[in-house]
Order: sequence, then structure tokens, then C-alpha cells
Amino acid sequence: MLRFGGQPGFALGGETVVTPRAAVDDLLGVYGGIMGDDEPRFGYGQGRRPLWSERDRDAERIRDALRAAGLMEFSDGRAGFVVEGGGAERPFLVAFAGPASGAGDQVAAYVAALRAAGMRAEPDSDDEQSLRVWPA
Repeated sequence: MLRFGGQPGFALGGETVVTPRAAVDDLLGVYGGIMGDDEPRFGYGQGRRPLWSERDRDAERIRDALRAAGLMEFSDGRAGFVVEGGGAERPFLVAFAGPASGAGDQVAAYVAALRAAGMRAEPDSDDEQSLRVWPA
């Protein structure tokens, strides 16, 4: 950090910018410097996914339970589970994103893994490739 006349500041595009200390700390926090108030309340999940809310934290707990059971998370080019919704006393939706031919076995494996982790998991009556989950 640069100091100009006792004021913290930084160089931006060749110009000197003098800023209040909090603004500099926020800027440095964004780029890996000082941790500020902008850190996620519940830390980070896999892949540094920020967990800002209880809903984010609970969704990550569901993902963790499924990963711990050896189940794959959906990504480009790979079938697997997705976790959506939840929060405000509503259940999360856990769905298998992949070929319908393998959905039944996958959803059954999701139910077993989530129940083993102490969560309530019930099939979604509207979609055979998904279930509703209430975290523990």
C-alpha cells in the first residue's frame, strides 16, 4: 500500500488515488490481501464456493454427504447430482442430471447417503429423477 501525506492510497492506471483506509482494506480483501467484512459468513465450500447464508451452508452439507458416499456432482460432460432451492423452511431439491436410464439407481443412492448422514430425504412425487431433502 502506498501512503500519501499520511493517507493510505494506491496507484490506478498511472494516477494516484487516495482513499479511506476501509476502502483500501476492502480492495485488498477482494484480491487476496486483508480479510474484511466481505468474507462469507459460513466460509467456503468445495471449489471455494462462498457460503454466504444458512441456505448456502446447508446446500453444501448435502453436497458433502453425497460426495462422501462416492457420488458424483454434475458438471460439464459428467452426469451427477445437483442441489437446488431450500431455505426458509422449504426442502432442497436434489436431482440426478443425466440419462433417464440411470436415474432410479442414482436417486436411490442419494436417498441412502443422505439418510445415513442424518437427513430427511423423500422422493419427489412430481419427478422420478429428484427428491426433497431437509438437512439435519
